[in-house]
Amino acid sequence: YRFNIHSWLADGSEDVFLFPADKLPVSDAKIALWNVTDGVEITAGFVANDANIDFTSAPSDGDLIMALYEYLD
Repeated sequence: YRFNIHSWLADGSEDVFLFPADKLPVSDAKIALWNVTDGVEITAGFVANDANIDFTSAPSDGDLIMALYEYLD
């Protein structure tokens, strides 16, 4: 497995963020999320699967969300 870092820029209304189709996570248990704008790890308020991150409420407009995860090369 290889690591990938992917980020999204939140718009304040979208609550589902897709992973790149060619670099899908191998396990939702190994996905780490950060709000880079606030400098904090996101540990609750979302559900991750092998295709996307689904937040219970949309991150604030302008927040940079970053994920670190393993994918199958």
